[in-house]
Amino acid sequence: MASLVISEDAWARARRRYTDDLTESEREIFDNASLENVFYSASAMQKAHQAQSTTRRLGTKLQPLVAAIDQYGKALDVYANVSSLVLVPLWGSLRVVLHLASEFHKYFERLVDMFVRIGDVLPQFRVYEKLFASHERLVQALSKVYVDILEFCTDAKAVFRKGKRPSTSTFSIHFKLLWKPFNQQFGKVMDNFREHRKNVEKEAGIAHMIEAKEARDLEVWNRAQLEKERKGLLRYRS
Repeated sequence: MASLVISEDAWARARRRYTDDLTESEREIFDNASLENVFYSASAMQKAHQAQSTTRRLGTKLQPLVAAIDQYGKALDVYANVSSLVLVPLWGSLRVVLHLASEFHKYFERLVDMFVRIGDVLPQFRVYEKLFASHERLVQALSKVYVDILEFCTDAKAVFRKGKRPSTSTFSIHFKLLWKPFNQQFGKVMDNFREHRKNVEKEAGIAHMIEAKEARDLEVWNRAQLEKERKGLLRYRS
């Protein structure tokens, strides 16, 4: 049933693109990621340091995105028991890219703002949870959103990794040149997420209509059965 939830090829491709060039330390951060530690780096010392106001503020700003990812995994767990296959790469990709970006100060804040904007337009699972388990097309529409989150993290990772290479004297100019096309591309990224939301809303509308029709058909059938029973009872009495 897991193959019905999300295109395995699309998901495997997105995950492989993200993980192929991870360093050993980044791989450890990726593999051990979870909802609880997504904002922290690997070591206990770093975690203690990061547990200050900056990380708390970061967690607050990213709450809509984190909550949507968490809801997605819980929904998949109910639907097909595959949430771990999806949530580990999502938490891992988010954790690694935040770890890489944390050294870049104002660009780190800009990246966080990008994630905030993505979180604001993600479809809310609470709206669709009653329909989720019985309508595969709706599941597929929702799943595409989360493949794109992984793709966005991959592109962000590439930018911040390239930005670490030049000397301090050339850093500002070098990173501006890296950031500009990434920032310009973000407009298209947001268009994609808005289109995903429209598709989800469309599929949810179709699902509602299907369920409404099934409910009407059931009501007609029940009435027909009651009428049949009534006529049979009348014949019996006569």
